[in-house]
Amino acid sequence: MSRTSRVSNPLLSEHFSELNKLFFRSSLSLLFAIIIWAFYVDNILDTWTSIITPSSALSIYGPYDWLEIRWTAILILSVVSILPIICYEIRRFTLSGLTKKEKIWLNSYLLISVLMIPFILYVTWFISIPEFINHFSRLESIDGINNRYDAKEIFSLASGFSWIIIITFLSTLSVSLINFFGFSEKEKSYFSTRIFLICGGILILTLPSVFEGIRVTIALTSISIAFLISRTTPRVSLRRHHLNIQNLVGSSGDSQRIALLDCSCEGACPSLSTNQISGGSFLGIANLSCKALCLEVEEQYSLMQLANTENLSKIVITGCDGTPLPFLMKNKLNKIGTNIEGLQWLNLPANVSEDWLNKSLEDYFSDLQVE
Repeated sequence: MSRTSRVSNPLLSEHFSELNKLFFRSSLSLLFAIIIWAFYVDNILDTWTSIITPSSALSIYGPYDWLEIRWTAILILSVVSILPIICYEIRRFTLSGLTKKEKIWLNSYLLISVLMIPFILYVTWFISIPEFINHFSRLESIDGINNRYDAKEIFSLASGFSWIIIITFLSTLSVSLINFFGFSEKEKSYFSTRIFLICGGILILTLPSVFEGIRVTIALTSISIAFLISRTTPRVSLRRHHLNIQNLVGSSGDSQRIALLDCSCEGACPSLSTNQISGGSFLGIANLSCKALCLEVEEQYSLMQLANTENLSKIVITGCDGTPLPFLMKNKLNKIGTNIEGLQWLNLPANVSEDWLNKSLEDYFSDLQVE
């Protein structure tokens, strides 16, 4: 079989269209929030500075520092204000395609983020930093000399911390969604690595000068936190090693979209090696693996989801012929036009060679060609 470009999926186009609407609504909300906060930000900044130095010891030394402080504050306030809207839009976009465990995880993460991020930023801006500055102001005070502080540097400290929190939240959410969206293992690694690099690079390049010397450390810490949190996402044992699905034509002349499911049947069935199925040996065929499809509900749900989103016409199970599968699952697959076939490897001895298994697959798919 020869390699061709992947056939476009109309369902995938619908998802991208809905994603585009999500970005549009979020951008419109951000613009509206910026306009609103532009009228009230001065009062917020006055309140903040009065908490830091009741004696009005703050000074602005640069001609454009006030503009930078003002618009940075507007942006931070706007992002925090629309955070519930962003979380709601992301939840609405992703929830229908997630398993029960994934829904619980995503709902919990979004809810905690909506509550904790504003709380952490409020504590930082209105309690921690003012207390820190006021404390050292008392320690360093000299009789007869009034302390003066650069407002821009103090503001940069608070805004930089806010930026770190927001970037960490976004990177964690992005990598977690990649785990949910059904990418193959290689694709997950590819996209996750790039998200971490982009977020780390943004922090290194955009953090204020007050963080000079510790930008790399902060970026690595942010990436590490995002990585650790994203690792808590539910792990469905239906692994997607290779999803470059193409339209194939067999001896009957019908167009087919096929997935090969390497089911180990709880270890009772001979199985292909991870490297072998991850390599995508059969072009245009999805390569999947699972623990026990007939027993694991999460695997069944994930497979039905994949069959629906990828318009699969056939699923070939290595272990059995699909007879042990639940009736509801087979009925669902039948309704979306997906047939189940099997290779009956469950009847083979456990020590059968991988060369024989691979030859069996080659013979089974020998009459298929890329359309």
